[in-house]
Amino acid sequence: MLNETLQVLCQLFQKGDSTLNNPAEMAVFIASLLQNEDRDIILQAIRLKVPTLVNRTVKSPNDTVAINLIKDKLSITWKQELAENIVNLFVQAKFSIPNDNQNFKVRNNTLLNFDGKNTIVKIPKEITIIGNNAFAWCHHLESIDLSENIKIIGDWAFATCGINSLTIPKSVTKIGNWAFTSCTNLNTIQFSEGLKTIGSFAFSWCSSLSFIELPEGLSSIECKTFERCVSLYSITIPSTVTTINDEAFTGCSSLSSITIPEGVVTMGKGVFSKCPNLTEIQLPSTLKSIANLKISSTSNNIINSGKVWSLLTDPPTKP
Repeated sequence: MLNETLQVLCQLFQKGDSTLNNPAEMAVFIASLLQNEDRDIILQAIRLKVPTLVNRTVKSPNDTVAINLIKDKLSITWKQELAENIVNLFVQAKFSIPNDNQNFKVRNNTLLNFDGKNTIVKIPKEITIIGNNAFAWCHHLESIDLSENIKIIGDWAFATCGINSLTIPKSVTKIGNWAFTSCTNLNTIQFSEGLKTIGSFAFSWCSSLSFIELPEGLSSIECKTFERCVSLYSITIPSTVTTINDEAFTGCSSLSSITIPEGVVTMGKGVFSKCPNLTEIQLPSTLKSIANLKISSTSNNIINSGKVWSLLTDPPTKP
């Protein structure tokens, strides 16, 4: 087996559990990166779930019991020598990954700081809180695998990182202020139900973010949460939201229309200020005040001008 093959398999294991449990995704990954003579045999190993078994059952390079069980299973299909070589290669790849834990500063299940140079990072399962500034200014960080045990993502936690996609697990209840601000490569976010709070400026200046579907259970959208998301053209707000605060979507210049769902009671000043392409806003019958001024609204109330329009689209005046 070639050294190039080992390097690609190391990258495969860096992708984390979601990929290693998905043979189709692994096959696409290998087919795109591995072009040498080992490619076909590695793809066969994926179909036989060798990397999945290694990832799930082998706890260390010296875990001979688990390793031999996989070899025995594989030798039913392949010759013994080939089975041993392939399993050993996947084991070597798994444990050749740089140990992220060596680059973590952790206290009381809180990840305080990461100082590694990894482009792909998997958060250990024992972590429940990602602390303030933990990954801030890690421009080299392209992918983060958040464990299902994380409950809180702190202020500035991933500010200005290079991540391009993000899945928030259902265990997360709070995302702090400025948590992902200026992640300019971030184009996709998948939220999960369970999230209760997204802080001010949390996704501000995420200039590649094009659509957002916020989860049921979220109760408010804070000040400037999505400020200057200039590629954002689609927003889905859940029925559980009751408050949208000042300038929540200011500077979202690609936004052309927005529906505020039934259930929203209060909206702040200039929620959609500096959105030059916005042509209409549909308001709910539940809406009672905008910018601390009482209003009355009817169901499916579509506006594109007037006093209420100005309250929502004009920048707030400084005191």
